[in-house]
Amino acid sequence: MAKKVLGTTLLTLFTALTVVAQSPKSAWVDSVFQAMDADDKIGQMMMVPVYPSLGEDHIEEIEDQIKSHTSVA
Repeated sequence: MAKKVLGTTLLTLFTALTVVAQSPKSAWVDSVFQAMDADDKIGQMMMVPVYPSLGEDHIEEIEDQIKSHTSVA
């Protein structure tokens, strides 16, 4: 009985420590994410298709659209 209690206590303790311990990278990601407003968060979910085979003009057009925050579609 004492072994079960000790084992359960240790398991709970180690599980709690791994959950609480946050890596520096995760802490940085969380801090950046918390500093973002709704538009920034939505922007992180966007993926702009760029086709280098369409030439330099296409790439420049995409860059201009991204810089001016206009629709790419």
